[in-house]
Amino acid sequence: MGKRIRVTPQEMETASKKFAELSESYTSIYTQLMTVAKTMGEAWEGEDNLAFVEQINGMTEDLKAMADKLTTASTTLKTQRDNYVATQENNTVQVKRLTN
Repeated sequence: MGKRIRVTPQEMETASKKFAELSESYTSIYTQLMTVAKTMGEAWEGEDNLAFVEQINGMTEDLKAMADKLTTASTTLKTQRDNYVATQENNTVQVKRLTN
């Protein structure tokens, strides 16, 4: 028999918001990182600077991908929470219609 996961709609909403916050944090980090790299590029020229900027670009792409995944997870959790609440409400309405 499979495991059961017990979670409340509030817990799902809290987790969804946390994922959204983390996504915003990752976005802020990679934006700041690119800004710093571009600023450094103005004062630091040469092949070594190009190599450094390429490394930063690779890291920012990874951070952006992570931010996108966190946003997707946040949206998915919110959708699941909304569906769960709607199903509970529908079940409650249907149960109240039952007669003895």
